Amino acid sequence: MKDLVHPYTAMMRRYHKQKLGSGRAVPGTTPEDFFGFTLDDIECVHHHMIGEGYSTWFRLHDGRVISSEGIEYNPAPSLYDVALN
Repeated sequence: MKDLVHPYTAMMRRYHKQKLGSGRAVPGTTPEDFFGFTLDDIECVHHHMIGEGYSTWFRLHDGRVISSEGIEYNPAPSLYDVALN
């Protein structure tokens, strides 16, 4: 039986793997090391931001918004599409 992986965990792993391949993440690190948060910290995910276009932004329970690049962005909810939970 295949282990079930939370969709947000799968996203974090995929983006981390891309960053390892491009040299933006340090070998031996985990997705949690790279992004600075864990699955439990994620409130929701956005896929569009005004002025930036389509990508992935993780909105955290502490109010921060972190992109798939591991960069903190403006957390104003009005800048993002409807949240996907």
